[in-house]
Order: sequence, then C-alpha cells, then structure tokens
Amino acid sequence: MLEYALAYLGVRGFHHDFQKQYMKLFDIWYDESSYEMEGERVIQHKGLHHVSIIVTDLERSKAFYQKILGLREIERPAFDFPGAWLEVGDSGQQLHLIIHEGETLRTGGIDTRDGHFAIRIANYEAAVAWLQQNEVEFRSKPDSITGFAQIFLLDPDRNIIELNAEMIK
Repeated sequence: MLEYALAYLGVRGFHHDFQKQYMKLFDIWYDESSYEMEGERVIQHKGLHHVSIIVTDLERSKAFYQKILGLREIERPAFDFPGAWLEVGDSGQQLHLIIHEGETLRTGGIDTRDGHFAIRIANYEAAVAWLQQNEVEFRSKPDSITGFAQIFLLDPDRNIIELNAEMIK
C-alpha cells in the first residue's frame, strides 16, 4: 500500500533496500501496539496546551487578539526574544505570539484549507455581528459539512483563524 501512496505522490527512484526499510518502519508506525506499553498508551493526551504563531508587530497583534477575539494576556517567562502569551477560554489553553522579523507565509486571502488553528466559540451570530461591526474580513460557513458553524479570518500577519460553534438550528 505504501508503494502505491509513494507512487501517487510522485516519489520514484527509491533504492530497493531503502524502500524495504522505509516500509518496515511505516508498518511499525501504524501498528496500534507500537504506541502502547503493557496495554496502555505511552503518550496519554490531556488536551492541547498552546499554539504558537509568528507575528511581526507584537503590539498590533496583541491588540487584535485582545480586542477582536477577547483573549486575555497572561504572564510569560522572560525569554530572550519578544512575544506574548494569551489565554484561550478557561481550560488552560493558550496562544503564544512570537516575534519574527521575516515574512509570514501567506500573501493571498482567506484560504479555509490552509494551515490554521480553531477556537470554539459560544455564539456564532454574535461573533459574525462583532466582526462586521469591527470591519474584520471573514468567510462564514454557517451550514458547514463539518457539523459545526465556521468563521475564518486573518490576523494582521495573515495567520488564518477559525472560529467555530454549534450548528445553527
């Protein structure tokens, strides 16, 4: 099956021995028993702690995330590079803003299939109204095939953010 997947992706010219070793590793990786020890998962997930994103103007980004999305800044260790930590909800999840002088990856508009992070919100209609009131460009999918209503927007550095809520009835 891996050979077909590699062929589909255009991966050709593998040395036969290397390909056999790769396939052996692939089979181990997908073997359910490989991530269990004595019947228990080795890495037991408790939840997503934080997402870090690159920003170029810290004050502008903090203003956006605090004013538009309502996140609250929390204490951050004294790293040797600028940034900020923001609290997402009340379950300990965080968004970390990290200054990077280079360019961000996106130059185009909102692409809902590009890399993004999502924040679950309580009220879809209120969020749409708030974004409109603050003249924030967004793309809404109230009847998304996902089973939950979605809003996609860009932050000032063109990072894609999804806001999602229970499906509107």
